[in-house]
Amino acid sequence: MKLFIFLVASVLLLAANDKNIKTQKLLYTFNQKEINSAIKEHLPHSIDYMYIFNIKLLKAETRFLDKENRLVSAIDSNVSMFIGTIPKRFEAKITMSSGIHYVTGTESLYLNKPKIENIIIKDIDAEYTNMANSAISSALLAYYKKYPVYVLSAEDKKEIGRGVKNVVIKDKTLVVTLNPKGYVLK
Repeated sequence: MKLFIFLVASVLLLAANDKNIKTQKLLYTFNQKEINSAIKEHLPHSIDYMYIFNIKLLKAETRFLDKENRLVSAIDSNVSMFIGTIPKRFEAKITMSSGIHYVTGTESLYLNKPKIENIIIKDIDAEYTNMANSAISSALLAYYKKYPVYVLSAEDKKEIGRGVKNVVIKDKTLVVTLNPKGYVLK
């Protein structure tokens, strides 16, 4: 859940805390190293799904895909599956990609078309592999479809003062464009 929340929150907070914001700076750029460092600070994180799965995100490495305007995260996780009286525990490596878009009116950032690219599961009985793959995919995609990855707080709105116009990936860099001075967030 919070993997991408922390990514976007870090970007916005770095932009909001920049002293140049009052001098009409509208573009902020963040490289992969900066984003990965911000993500690392907020892991591990757990997602519960359908009362029988717990997915604990442990480590993530994010890279940018310029041509597709997407970011890709390789996520190491531990999964607990509760079937019967004994929980089944296993490791999973998940590759997930997504764009990011800002929704005006909600003052929120959402993942744009998130997609599970690959799941590699270790130490699981073959009879549970399909169920685990399906649950991991469904849990992550359902979560990111329903919940924003970041919502501007009242303090963010005050600090930024003009709102986010656009978030794109260009030249292996996440580029955040703010609205010009005079734009008022409601």
